[in-house]
Amino acid sequence: MAGIKEEEMEISITGRAEGRLDGNADLSTPASKTKHSDASETTVGHSSGKKKKGPRFICNICEKSLSSKYSLTVHYTLHTGDRPYACAQCGKRFVNKTNLQIHQNIHTGAKPYVCTLCPKSFSDPSPFGRHKRMHSRELQQSNHSPKCKFICNICGKSLSTKQGLTYHLTMHTGGRPFTCTWCGKSFVQKHNLKIHQNIHTGAKPYACTLCSKSFADPSSLKKHKRLISLTCEKQKGKKYTCNVCGKKLSTKYSFAAHYRLHTKEKPFTCAQCGKRFAKKFNLDIHYNVHTGAKPYACTLCPKITPITVNVCNVDSTHLLLSTL
Repeated sequence: MAGIKEEEMEISITGRAEGRLDGNADLSTPASKTKHSDASETTVGHSSGKKKKGPRFICNICEKSLSSKYSLTVHYTLHTGDRPYACAQCGKRFVNKTNLQIHQNIHTGAKPYVCTLCPKSFSDPSPFGRHKRMHSRELQQSNHSPKCKFICNICGKSLSTKQGLTYHLTMHTGGRPFTCTWCGKSFVQKHNLKIHQNIHTGAKPYACTLCSKSFADPSSLKKHKRLISLTCEKQKGKKYTCNVCGKKLSTKYSFAAHYRLHTKEKPFTCAQCGKRFAKKFNLDIHYNVHTGAKPYACTLCPKITPITVNVCNVDSTHLLLSTL
């Protein structure tokens, strides 16, 4: 029995090794076609009567087992970084032909992925899948609500009001019954048409309660309120207020430095050339011109400068070049 087990182990290892992909091997040689492949390709627990798996192709780098030569070839590019399929229009490269074909829809304008529940179509299967899941969630939510008694005869979604059902049906039909008399743009809901018409009339009925500004549509007002909220958060802890411009500052020193912007006062004078500065920090940097010190070094090249501004310019140049 010990001799039989040792022989079976040797067969299993041989069958696995012969099915691997290496740099010179033929990709079309599956592990199941080797002379001892039966031992390595059977499923776990084969003694219980389970069927054997089909031919397997094994990656010689990570030992992942794949079902076809094509799958192994595509998988191998993850290790090599190879992208053999190039777009003829923009040059972008892809690992497999399917991804290239999906990408080409951007150039052709094709949208082959069509939703069966509404008029929308997509050029890429990923957003199409998200769109379908959205419909699925809507159906689940409506079917679990006892208030929803109006049912869509196209997708089965339940809605709580007749008006809601009418609006929902436009998703399937693509209908936009409300048209602007100024520009001809059409809308699904009358409410959206009224908001749009504020652009033509100049009306701004959505007023901010925190300031004097008003807006033509509610979404702009909402963005404005978020901006004010962020500004208020920043102002917390700033107890020094400038009586000229109203700006708030957190320390007495920063308030004094800011106030000199209005008074044009420059109390810090260079002892060597007499040049004056509003901030001591700027005077200290200026002294490097006289001493020859260059404490500010570029992080991307050997250049060093006596002032910080030039360093920023050098770094910006490098950043620009790196993004070209």
